[in-house]
Amino acid sequence: MAKSYDEKRQLILDTAAELFAKKGFEDVSVMDICNSCNITKPTFYKYVVSKESILTDIFKQGEKLVIPNMIELRKQNKLLPAFWTGMTGTLVVAENIGCDLLKSYIVTLLKQSTESDRFNTSLQIEMESIIEELQKQHLIKNMTAPKDIYKLAVYLNRGLLMMWAFNGGTFDLTASFRRSMVTILGIKDGRDLILRSDSDGLVYA
Repeated sequence: MAKSYDEKRQLILDTAAELFAKKGFEDVSVMDICNSCNITKPTFYKYVVSKESILTDIFKQGEKLVIPNMIELRKQNKLLPAFWTGMTGTLVVAENIGCDLLKSYIVTLLKQSTESDRFNTSLQIEMESIIEELQKQHLIKNMTAPKDIYKLAVYLNRGLLMMWAFNGGTFDLTASFRRSMVTILGIKDGRDLILRSDSDGLVYA
């Protein structure tokens, strides 16, 4: 049975991700990906723009998984878990792919002068709403505009991603983000908030 467009595209992305993990981004050519998928170069370019764009696609796929989980937690009125899920999705993806591939992704973004801050996304809209609700329920002390808190969290997220990637993944990326955000948000003590684990990381109950 012939594969659909989405299935073929996903095969290319998955195959490329495996090759990147094994050989490193720079040592994998478009032809390597084509050979592993049993496709030609013209076919490759029907499904993806470039080898570099695959890195962006890998991150976007990880981010897409975040929103449904975040919305489900919010429905259960687990606002802080929903916040952490939304803000650490990219960090989890980064930890999964490793610092070497993350460095290649960052360098690719820096080369793209048209790369925007990517605000006003569906994730931002949902996150701002969650932050506003956290403020209304007095679960955080920081009463700064939700839009500004979200942007600050994004910039912190990006800064930690770069530090983690270019320092060889020498610290717990997600735990570092949570520790900083606990201070920024002014999270109050209470049930279903933040607990300190044995590894000095922060997790929600």
